[in-house]
Amino acid sequence: MDDISALLKEAKPLYFTRKQRRQQVKKGLSCAACIAFAGAIFIPYWQSSSEDIAFSLYDVAAYDEAFDYQGSVIKDMGLPTDDFGLLMVL
Repeated sequence: MDDISALLKEAKPLYFTRKQRRQQVKKGLSCAACIAFAGAIFIPYWQSSSEDIAFSLYDVAAYDEAFDYQGSVIKDMGLPTDDFGLLMVL
């Protein structure tokens, strides 16, 4: 019985250090996995959205140069309009 008690006293610190090390490794791996999955989800979204914004700003600039915003489609059709370019009801 004394031999078993001595063996347990000797193994107890080793057991708890291994247990604590395993928990730290599990926590680190789970954090790394969460960061990797979040990066896989959000980074392509950020890249595509920034490219879409740049492309849409270019389109707006080209559209501004090509068309005149002062006119109205309704006015161009020959219908009566008010000062805002809206259809005037008589």
